[in-house]
Amino acid sequence: MPFVLLGTNAHCFVLMFWQVWKIFISSEGHCGFEFPFSPTRILPLVSGSSYHDFHHTHNVGNYAGSVYLWDTIMGTNDIYFKRLEDNKK
Repeated sequence: MPFVLLGTNAHCFVLMFWQVWKIFISSEGHCGFEFPFSPTRILPLVSGSSYHDFHHTHNVGNYAGSVYLWDTIMGTNDIYFKRLEDNKK
């Protein structure tokens, strides 16, 4: 993504930060545990482990890797959020 946005002007720090961020998000998403100190709990529209687990257990919706903006726009995560609301009751 840094190359797409910045082209050849991408700084090596930006590239390294992007790689570390993607590895962290992928590891957290597949570990099945919600870390209390995770940036996914702080940043808006960044999914955590439960969001990714729902995708693997139901194979419907939640197609985003880490940022679920497009899932929200397209409505592909409605089932997940409805289930969260039902579990709170």
